[in-house]
Amino acid sequence: MANHVYTSFNITASAEVLQDFIDKVITDKAKAKTWPDHYSIMTDNLFALLYADYKEDATRDWMIDNIGAKWCWIHDWYADNEYIQFTMQSAWSPPEIFFNKLSEYLMNTEEEFELEVRSEDEYHIHVSGGFANQIGYEFICIDQGYPDAPNEDDFDDADSYEEAEQIYLDAIADTIQDLIDECKYCLKTES
Repeated sequence: MANHVYTSFNITASAEVLQDFIDKVITDKAKAKTWPDHYSIMTDNLFALLYADYKEDATRDWMIDNIGAKWCWIHDWYADNEYIQFTMQSAWSPPEIFFNKLSEYLMNTEEEFELEVRSEDEYHIHVSGGFANQIGYEFICIDQGYPDAPNEDDFDDADSYEEAEQIYLDAIADTIQDLIDECKYCLKTES
């Protein structure tokens, strides 16, 4: 079974930029469907917006070369007039190439924006953080340098295990935030 990777994209921009993006992704066709079909249509709309050569029946090779994972789709979406947050689910790898393409698209709006990306494999084989703004974009994926998950068999009771698991998950979140901060620092020093 493939490891599922969940990548959260958080876009902050002007209400005009956000609404234009929303209108291109959440079309009437997508609105007319229910879960999960509306997310499939939204994913197709998003990929078509960013890739001139995207076809709804994209091959595995096309996905790997252009998205960064053998399959990838929108898993969840929230938007208002201040930000858009959507999560993509992919196989084996975070959609780093997609992040780059989305960053370039937002940079071409010539409006101020910030894009933060947080990604983790379901088994924490790797974690990632990324950041983009008008200056550029950076993405870092690591597969070491954070603690191992606790093993339930190593604990005498469920409460101790749950406490250790929460400490572990907090450490993963802190690691991802550190990666985002490093991306921001790289962009700041490059400008």
